[in-house]
Amino acid sequence: MKFLDTYALVKIVQGDLLVKKLLSEELVTFDLNLAELYAALLRLYDKKTADKYYLLFSSISQAFPSSLIPRAMIWKKTHAQHKFSYADALGYIFAQTKGVDFVTGDKEFKSFKGVLFLN
Repeated sequence: MKFLDTYALVKIVQGDLLVKKLLSEELVTFDLNLAELYAALLRLYDKKTADKYYLLFSSISQAFPSSLIPRAMIWKKTHAQHKFSYADALGYIFAQTKGVDFVTGDKEFKSFKGVLFLN
């Protein structure tokens, strides 16, 4: 299983071939990332495109476990110099907890363990 952050989801929509290879694997993202994706697609494209990919990625989206909130917010505060979003913190801690790759292209994650970094 791999956790896709919003950056990875946008790259799939944009047709990045390396990222599209991930589609054959078990994937997960959070509803919060799906909301960020929808907003990004409205900004970059249009409502029709946003709706299309919202429906596509809804099948791999789940609510984040509320039990992760304390650990994720402590991690976010500890790494405040990186300016991670709440979605970043929750997704990364979820991936660490499950022992799966956190897939992103966010340069702030480049030195973190368990990250599959996209260019």
